[in-house]
Amino acid sequence: MKRKINLLCLLGCLAFTNVIAQQTMPEVLKAVEQNNKTLATQQQYLETQKKQFRTGLNPTNPVIDYDYLKGSPANAGNQTDITLTQAFDFPTAYGRKRKLANEQTLQAETELTVQRQQILLEAQLTALDLIYHNRARQELSRRIQRVEKLANNYQKQLDKGNISILDVNKARLQLIQIQQRDRQLAGEQLRLAQKLTELTGGQPIAVADTIYPVAQVPPNFEVLDSLIEANDPIVKLYEQQKKVSERQVSVTKALTLPKLETGYHYQSILGQTYKGLHLGVSIPLWENRNMVAAQQAVVGWRESQLQEHRLEHRSLNRQQYSQYENYQASLEAYRRVFTSANNTPLLEKALRLGEISTATFFLELTYLYDSVDDFLITERDYHLTLARLYKFRL
Repeated sequence: MKRKINLLCLLGCLAFTNVIAQQTMPEVLKAVEQNNKTLATQQQYLETQKKQFRTGLNPTNPVIDYDYLKGSPANAGNQTDITLTQAFDFPTAYGRKRKLANEQTLQAETELTVQRQQILLEAQLTALDLIYHNRARQELSRRIQRVEKLANNYQKQLDKGNISILDVNKARLQLIQIQQRDRQLAGEQLRLAQKLTELTGGQPIAVADTIYPVAQVPPNFEVLDSLIEANDPIVKLYEQQKKVSERQVSVTKALTLPKLETGYHYQSILGQTYKGLHLGVSIPLWENRNMVAAQQAVVGWRESQLQEHRLEHRSLNRQQYSQYENYQASLEAYRRVFTSANNTPLLEKALRLGEISTATFFLELTYLYDSVDDFLITERDYHLTLARLYKFRL
């Protein structure tokens, strides 16, 4: 007998053709975004950072000095000095500090966007994995019913003396293996559900779908890679970090310029008073030496980071795109086999008519089940890979 696999009946059961996606994935992602504790904490921290970035943008506080000096001998008279001073950085520094604060705020917002995307992707991958487990357990449920029915029939045949205990044991062992696999999937299913609950901040959310959302077929690699590069917040974060470093260089240059000081000076001695304008200027000799060079080195380092990430990111995108192509080819191959294969009822009929032995039947059935399991895993990995490729849209 040819070893064509009896899979045609599973074609409809597993919904191999394109179907309308149930709208549960957007609900899952929305629930995670609204209730995730990490995102809520980071949002609060972002507001704190924004306030911190706005500090230090104004001149330092004014200073009042008061001196009272008693003269000696007594006829020397006493001296009183009052000085009110206000120090300033070089005027260009304040505008540059504000621009730096704006860039730092954008960087913090981009960091939150990156974290949000990572959490939403984790939730999406978890939900897709749950869909796989739902599909796999649905298939196992059908297998259990089928093998239980077969085992019961074998037991009746054994009671009549028509078959041996070996045939009954084969059916029982097949049933035990399927039930054990179902228990394993149930445990993993529970773990994934708990993980999803954690991501939603403790708000239980059920994923009962057995159908994957309709996946958008990606364009060719070069087009997709350019889309990822243009929209990926991680790339934007590296670019923003470089902009912050460049602004820091500009601020540092302004801070190396002379600082100014102005104010009012009052002096009283021997009944005479003196008052007038106080002016001062710092001479930038030592305090900020090498500071500009150090900040420029940071800019160079940020640029290297950006270029390194782009290379690594393109390589990762290429790897994931190749995986997508491999999974797609495997799924198409499975579907071609499924549409040309015989079905399980024909295999059972062949067993009843004595065309095949019990050993051959269970061997073919095991091969059938293994093929379907491989298909389900490939299908899951296909959707997981697409989710990773399109994570920039989250």
